[in-house]
Amino acid sequence: MNAAEHTLPQACFPLQDKAPLQYQSVTLQPLPHCGKLILRGNFSAFADQPAPRGFITGPDNSRIYWLGPDELLVTSADNSLNVLQQQFAEYIQVDVSDYYQQLLLSDTSGQHSPALRHLLSQLFHLDFDTFAVGQCQQTQCGQAGVLIARQEDGYLIQYRVSYGEYLWEYFEQLMSGVGIKFV
Repeated sequence: MNAAEHTLPQACFPLQDKAPLQYQSVTLQPLPHCGKLILRGNFSAFADQPAPRGFITGPDNSRIYWLGPDELLVTSADNSLNVLQQQFAEYIQVDVSDYYQQLLLSDTSGQHSPALRHLLSQLFHLDFDTFAVGQCQQTQCGQAGVLIARQEDGYLIQYRVSYGEYLWEYFEQLMSGVGIKFV
């Protein structure tokens, strides 16, 4: 059985059923499951590729994230993963759809609110003053390795499924210390 024929049951993604966390105008919410491919190879002939530490919108409404000079991550709706696998057939591929999940940290007051800045400074050791929309970075969040990407609507946080409960508790503890309430 190959990876395309096997998917983990929804119970393997424990954060999917969590209610969003909210602090002032900041919300943390689990995102629905999506397809994910790691691509490896020489991308010099790749027509549209993200800049180092960046991401772009790719074919079929996918997102392509730069992970390194010879490594990209492609995310898309589960039903378009097979099409993307064919489009990127010349590259080494690893289907990591069941390996990573995503959270969205957003703020209805904008991405420069004091509440959001405080949470980001507590969670990540990055300079968010220079972290622009369209950039991504692999970093640590507590003891978990994550990919954080700044989007128009907030910060996408991608993590390994096995760290899901740990990260959720980490966020809960941090946010309860600054007056978080559960929605």
